[in-house]
Amino acid sequence: MTEITGGTEGSKELYQHIASAGIGTIVGMHMKEESRTLAESAHLNILIAGHMSSDSIGMNLFLDELEKRGVEVVPCSGLIRYSRVTKKATAIKKKKR
Repeated sequence: MTEITGGTEGSKELYQHIASAGIGTIVGMHMKEESRTLAESAHLNILIAGHMSSDSIGMNLFLDELEKRGVEVVPCSGLIRYSRVTKKATAIKKKKR
């Protein structure tokens, strides 16, 4: 299960219900210590993917759909763009001053 939210987490009771549903691993952007403890007590594995990489994963899926409709995508602000439409990877490189 992926749990990609920025700055928020679900209910404290969530983790036991997730485990009961047969999910064994949560891939997330970040997690508070209390939530991590509750997830581990429900025997869930936790993988923190990091904020920027998680943003890039989610945005790339959305941007692929825009690109299919003819919208030009220009990556910026740290987005690592990998187009599944053009099969091309692009990343913003900082200019040296």
